[in-house]
Amino acid sequence: MLFIIPGLFDAVPGNYGALLLIVNYAGLFLIFSSLATPLSVIKFSPLYSGKERSELLSFLLSINTIGLLCSFLVFYLYSQHAPIFITLEGEQVNISYFFYPVLCSITLFSFFESYCHTLLKVAVPAFLNNTFTRFWFFAVLLLYYYETIGFKTFTYLYFGQFIASFLGLLFFVWTIKKDEFRFSFKLHKDYKTILKYMLYALPATSVAVIVTKIDVVMIGRILGEAEVAFYGYAIYFMTVLLTPKNILMQTARSIFSKNFQTQSLQEFQPQYHKISFAFILTTLSIFIAIMINMNDLMAILGDKFGSNETKYAIFILGLGRVIEALFVSNYAVLEYSKYYKKILNFEVGSLIVVVVLNLLLIPYWGIVGAATSSACVFIGNGLLKSIFVYRKLRLIPIEKSSLVIIFSVLLLCGLYFLPSGIFQLTGSTIYDAILSIGIRSLCFLLGLFGIFKYFKLQRFFSL
Repeated sequence: MLFIIPGLFDAVPGNYGALLLIVNYAGLFLIFSSLATPLSVIKFSPLYSGKERSELLSFLLSINTIGLLCSFLVFYLYSQHAPIFITLEGEQVNISYFFYPVLCSITLFSFFESYCHTLLKVAVPAFLNNTFTRFWFFAVLLLYYYETIGFKTFTYLYFGQFIASFLGLLFFVWTIKKDEFRFSFKLHKDYKTILKYMLYALPATSVAVIVTKIDVVMIGRILGEAEVAFYGYAIYFMTVLLTPKNILMQTARSIFSKNFQTQSLQEFQPQYHKISFAFILTTLSIFIAIMINMNDLMAILGDKFGSNETKYAIFILGLGRVIEALFVSNYAVLEYSKYYKKILNFEVGSLIVVVVLNLLLIPYWGIVGAATSSACVFIGNGLLKSIFVYRKLRLIPIEKSSLVIIFSVLLLCGLYFLPSGIFQLTGSTIYDAILSIGIRSLCFLLGLFGIFKYFKLQRFFSL
């Protein structure tokens, strides 16, 4: 994929940037269209069974549908004033209409994914949301790169990955639990309790999503769609970096939703520490694997991606996410504690800070300024939430004994400083870079395997 992506930018860089904007807008609207129903599924499903659970799912899906229709209307009105164009055969084509099937697919995927996580059936949703879509995108890139398809067909296939993954998940849910999806659209007996929770969860999660997506929108408005395309490469690396964390977070929410409310803090802490350590270990390991190979990756990508801006944006965003991973388990703790109403305060503060920082930094530092703004907010938000959790619940995500393991993994950063000259064997920049990536990655994996065995880390991944 690293060889193929630059081909998308040779003619009109803004084209790919426009596709990213559509997906980003869908991500922004996702939380409004879902109306916090995924969180409600995780929180309330364990409390019911049989017919009562079926009624709960019907009620929440009804709310989801209302949110989806309202989001369609809002985006339609918005797109009349700010349409999104790509250039096809010299003509400007409005592609805003792709927003609707993308939003519908990711909204309903999120709903059924949350339901799967309440059953601890995480493998298939994770495969569809991560592995399947990656291979789909890779296949489409290959077809476009070798001129088998034009950009118009590429556009349809690019957005088709979201529809296909949703249909796959829907089929999976139907095969394992079709007896719980006999819908009767009526008020649930505990609808007041559910709606009260959603009343606070919706604005909090809405603002949290905006915080993670606003950088792309502001880059598009301030710098243009071509810069969105270049920043999109940093986002791609962050998607890879966050894949384990996102899977773990869904599992953590399912476990925390049930156990945090039924166990004492002393009983809850072992699982809390295991999940917290799993977050930081997986995120840090992937970040180091990316960064030790960054110079070679930039060499492969060529001049357009070989600029320091792209490299610095990836490093800053990744560093922010790694530090955030130290505290991220506290997000789930707050969601299912009596302090869940406080989440809104943290997220609103984060939104204000990230918008102000973006306005200040993007005009001067470009995509590096956007990355810096986002990283500062990720770190600050996580740190403040953790301070609050410690003051109220006396919970600390990382034990002192785990710090030794973290520092041991950090030592693998030394692979970055291996002399590049020892890998210059073929006379080709590309092949030498590939050889360098292979050797550094092999050394990294061997080092990580040694750390895993020495500290017996498998105990942190058995819940």
